[in-house]
Amino acid sequence: MKKYMVPAFLCALTAESMLWCQESYQRVGDIDIVRVNIFNPAIPEENKRPYTWVNKLHLVTRESVVRRELLLSPGEPCDPYLLANTERNLRSYAFIKDADIRPIPRSDGFIDLDVRVQDTWTTDISPSFGMIAGRQKSGMLLRERNFLGYGKTLELRYTDEYNRISRDVSLYDPRLLGSRFALRLKHSDHSGGYDSQVSVSLPVYSLVTPLSMETSWGLGSSRESLYHLGEEAGTYLNDYQSYEVSLGRPIFGTSRRALRGTYGFELTDHQFSSSTITSLPSPESRRLSMIKAHWNYQEADYINENRINQFDRREDFSLGLEATLRLAYSARALGAASDEFLPYGEWRKGFLLRPGSFILASAYLYGIYTGAGFREVVKAVQMTYYRRRFFDERNTLVVHAEASMGERLEAGSQILLGGNNGLRGYRYNAFDGNRSALLNMETRFHLIEDWLRVVSAAPVLFWNAGYVWPLGAALRGSDLKQDIGLGCRLGFTRSATSPTVRFDLARALNREGAPESRWIFSIAVSQAFESGYNTLSKVSME
Repeated sequence: MKKYMVPAFLCALTAESMLWCQESYQRVGDIDIVRVNIFNPAIPEENKRPYTWVNKLHLVTRESVVRRELLLSPGEPCDPYLLANTERNLRSYAFIKDADIRPIPRSDGFIDLDVRVQDTWTTDISPSFGMIAGRQKSGMLLRERNFLGYGKTLELRYTDEYNRISRDVSLYDPRLLGSRFALRLKHSDHSGGYDSQVSVSLPVYSLVTPLSMETSWGLGSSRESLYHLGEEAGTYLNDYQSYEVSLGRPIFGTSRRALRGTYGFELTDHQFSSSTITSLPSPESRRLSMIKAHWNYQEADYINENRINQFDRREDFSLGLEATLRLAYSARALGAASDEFLPYGEWRKGFLLRPGSFILASAYLYGIYTGAGFREVVKAVQMTYYRRRFFDERNTLVVHAEASMGERLEAGSQILLGGNNGLRGYRYNAFDGNRSALLNMETRFHLIEDWLRVVSAAPVLFWNAGYVWPLGAALRGSDLKQDIGLGCRLGFTRSATSPTVRFDLARALNREGAPESRWIFSIAVSQAFESGYNTLSKVSME
């Protein structure tokens, strides 16, 4: 076998380079793929009824589906970063519960790969019910996330969410005709209008992906709401359409770090009408026709942990630096309503403090510049701290903090906070303004794990504090609204959706923005707050 000649002094520079020098001599040999059903018959406790019945009802993911996700082929250098990348790609599919790749050295210098994946239950036929900040939602779901074992998703959904009825049908094929192209089709018919989306993309599946592209089309009409002091201040009709095409290539890239450039064209058209808004300004129609350039730098530095958000299911968290800069120019000459410059920048980084303890942080800045200056300027920062084994082996502490500020926001953009986005003792969108702060602290006790090989449970205690300051109001810590409470999390460990069902009982410690009783009970299929910008869900960045 031919060896690569590398000077010895280069191998002595760093431990990483020494590892690379050693591995550059080794190439991939045979690849063996082992597919495990939902319940593993090799485990005596799972090789009995009713688990064997469930396995018979389930089509195991086909070997070709697993093999096409491998980023290494026989004869190629065995790069540990690409092996870890392959594991993450496999785990990102909802129909795969876990994935492990074990390198096995051979006496001839080659490395065989033992690829082992375990399936989840992928067929959902279920009613749903939820209640957040005093508002109820219900529905019915029919979904198959691994159609005939090919990894395709078909979905039918009916939802009555806060008096808005929606009927959805969607198809997602992550490997169209066995290629690297992905197809997504979705149509929604709801009480406020309709929404249709089509996209075909060649996604970035590793830092060394040579080419990425996307073309998408969207058309719809929806009735949107604006909020003031926790009440709906009015509605308006939004008729919209969008078209986008983009192409991306690495400027430089290795399996460890890469700088990628993406370039494209986008047309978006929003026509606002039929407004019933009385106490707030109505949004103005907006048409953008723009060329875009997007640069993204990313480092491959990941950890995987369980008992974070999804109980025993391993989750991958990126600690590597990621920086993004987007420059877009919308011009009348291209069909836009006006000439506008739309810059956007974002920074993300994770920090490992010790095993099981880490921080995820990010910040971003966005604005729209015209001859009259900047408007729709949004600045935000957030940090989420996770610490496993806080009180004991099965306890996880989560602390989330975020702050945001908007300047000269357009009428359709609002910074909102309430029981539906992190301040769970208060009304739906109880506070609105142009500056926000939110602090969440929650400790989760994972006391029951994979009970009957189906469900896990975790009691929780929490404290939240936050507020949104109106335009012109002074920033005062005494304005922060607080709540405390307890709850429980249920996780269905063998389900493809791996849902976290949340039950929370919160007590508001302030009267402003709280219900008369100051108690709110919530049920939802989600965590109470996200590792991101919870208060910016209704802020436009386009």
